[in-house]
Amino acid sequence: MKRLALALLAAAWLLVAGPALAAENSLHTMTGGSFGVAWIGAQGAVYRSDGRSAPAVLLPDFRAYKLIAADLDGDGKDELALLDDANKSLFVFDFDGGELAGGYGSNVAELSAGKCSPDEKFDSILACTFTGVSYRWTVEVGNQHWHELPGDFVGAAAAELDARNRVAEFATVARGDVYAFNPQWKAYSQLLMGRDARSVIAGDLSASPGDEVVAACGDDAALVLCTRGRAEELNERAACLAVGKPAEGRAKLFVVTPQGQIKRYDRDAKTWTPLSDTAGWANVVLCDTDGDGLDELYALKKDSPKVLYRFDPEKKTFQPVE
Repeated sequence: MKRLALALLAAAWLLVAGPALAAENSLHTMTGGSFGVAWIGAQGAVYRSDGRSAPAVLLPDFRAYKLIAADLDGDGKDELALLDDANKSLFVFDFDGGELAGGYGSNVAELSAGKCSPDEKFDSILACTFTGVSYRWTVEVGNQHWHELPGDFVGAAAAELDARNRVAEFATVARGDVYAFNPQWKAYSQLLMGRDARSVIAGDLSASPGDEVVAACGDDAALVLCTRGRAEELNERAACLAVGKPAEGRAKLFVVTPQGQIKRYDRDAKTWTPLSDTAGWANVVLCDTDGDGLDELYALKKDSPKVLYRFDPEKKTFQPVE
């Protein structure tokens, strides 16, 4: 799947959802979709903004651990999948009806979303548990038996790594290595070995067919770009990863560095551009909130988790959404 905007842990994933694009970042604490932007603030409170109005608490009585946007029922509009902080169970919030359903499963450590075959109209949730077992969840499954997946990956990002053959895959992290996982064939292939990868995200970053995967590796979160057969050092470190398409052309990689600065990577030019003059940033995500087919860049600061900021490309500054 062509990823235009992400994010996990990289994440990471980006899914086509009607006129807007579901987006995530590598921390899975901030996400974007057809409903706008949602994120987890202090004490697990869930906030949401449509990108034009000031943020508001979405679920007053819910405390979240992770979240991600996905079109789980195939209607072209995104729902919000969440893990509660207490039991790490899966919940789904439907913006159409304003209803929260769930309590599905427990002990889920990370969640990802994407299509498990190129012909599916709905997204699936890939859930990685604290016990090292991974599952696929769909709306039809509900609280019944989840589909167990082979392997013990701890993070994933939806990707179209084989664009010529339209194969839906996920870039996964297992025991510090990065693999491409095909959920239809339940098969893995190696992407990056021996680098102690911690998180991944994927996107259509170059003119070559298919998405490329970026992994944050080791304690210092050094970034490595990997495709089948090769790896490339990006000479930067990241506490948070996201991918999006804020302008015509290819998607771009965005990071929050360990020092709290936001930067953009141009794959063709192989250059990093700082977007923030100061540090103190914690989270970024990209999604199309105005329907023009291009993504807007949204960010959160460490000391003000209730305030959402949007990047103004003309002024080249971040402005609060009010």
